[in-house]
Amino acid sequence: DNLVNVSYLIDNRSDSPWSATFYGQLKRDNSSDPAADTTGMGLRPFLGVATTTADKPFLKIAFKKLADEPLNNKVEGGWISMVQHYFISAWIPPSTQLNHYTTKVTPSGFNLIRFTAPAVNLQPGQQGTVSAGFYAGPKDQYRLKKIAPGLDLTVDYGWLWWIAQPLFWILTQIHKLVGNWGWSIIFLTVLVKGAFFQL
Repeated sequence: DNLVNVSYLIDNRSDSPWSATFYGQLKRDNSSDPAADTTGMGLRPFLGVATTTADKPFLKIAFKKLADEPLNNKVEGGWISMVQHYFISAWIPPSTQLNHYTTKVTPSGFNLIRFTAPAVNLQPGQQGTVSAGFYAGPKDQYRLKKIAPGLDLTVDYGWLWWIAQPLFWILTQIHKLVGNWGWSIIFLTVLVKGAFFQL
């Protein structure tokens, strides 16, 4: 599975109170998406950061706009992600806590999106944990939907969504039967060809 639970056990063995905060960050330079179209068709998939806000289940900011539109937001639960054509990486903090989400462009040109969880305060002799989920992998919309609300919206089909969504659903149903993505694509192609055979 591409979802990892990152958890730290804190054991305050000192004689004074101690405070800890979980901090998660994603970082990327401005190099182009390796999956971007180079055939001259002008297809340019979104490349940037995405998150959820109190008002919107999905907010995306392209890298080129990040310096002008920095994010500074507090949301209960939520997530942050770095998005390119086929893959994303994302931090998913616990949904029961108020998390602080920010973005920044460093002087050297790196794009950052990060979150800070509420502080955990421990008295001498106390133990506590801080944790968050981390996902890195393909943009499987059904898997992402189970991980966090709105995370599946990082899968952007563009203006052909009305064709792409049902085709992808059919593809996943075929995959459940045959268990191989290569054969699933071949069978889907045959189905589409058959549907348009008369035309």
